[in-house]
Amino acid sequence: MAALVAVKEFDPERFLLFATRKGKVKKTELDAYSNPRSTGIIAVALEEGDICWTSAYEGKAHIFLGTHKGMGIRFPESNVGRWDG
Repeated sequence: MAALVAVKEFDPERFLLFATRKGKVKKTELDAYSNPRSTGIIAVALEEGDICWTSAYEGKAHIFLGTHKGMGIRFPESNVGRWDG
């Protein structure tokens, strides 16, 4: 699976936020993706059947994640740690 996020520049003050259906949330500095290898960069290792959503943001946001059943959670991005996985 591959996902693309279009950016004009790799500003170290911006982040990518990843959230998976199975509940993993990860943030990474955008400039970590500025030098991709020929094989690409694996940003998130997904488990079988999992899907991932991503977005670029400034780093001072509140994150809201919701489900199709109407459940949701809102939290400051500062609560999201960096995750190697």
